[in-house]
Amino acid sequence: MKHGIKVLFFCRLHEVEHPRWTPDIEHANLVRLAAKITPLNGCWIASGPVLGKKGGYVAFIPEGANTAQWTLHRVPWNLLAGGPKPGYELDHMAKDCNPSCCNPAHLEPGRRGENEKLKRRRRGPSMNWAAAEAPAVMVFARKYGLLLAVKTMPA
Repeated sequence: MKHGIKVLFFCRLHEVEHPRWTPDIEHANLVRLAAKITPLNGCWIASGPVLGKKGGYVAFIPEGANTAQWTLHRVPWNLLAGGPKPGYELDHMAKDCNPSCCNPAHLEPGRRGENEKLKRRRRGPSMNWAAAEAPAVMVFARKYGLLLAVKTMPA
């Protein structure tokens, strides 16, 4: 966002205050988002320019956000899975999850210290069932042909 000479970017602590999305803008962002996603082994791999030199996070400039770049994996979480929690970061749950994955079922909000501890202990795939079963996530996945894992009952 431009204010006078300065260019401001959304910070994680204040992102709730910045976007003023109407239903039309939300729809436009979901359509643009879907066009950037390719399903691969349960992950929703985002394509586009990568932020920074390391990390592999894909950049996305949402409609209604002027020129502020977001990491793309935060956009579906904010639009479909309940939005940001102040003081929390969005973490990829699985050890082998691609940083360009934006499947809300593979993401979980957590405090920075918790996320760093969990990164060391992760063994394999993990699912955020609350996000996977969120109605908006399920509708989006169905509409754009993206896979979500299904809970199975033990025999």
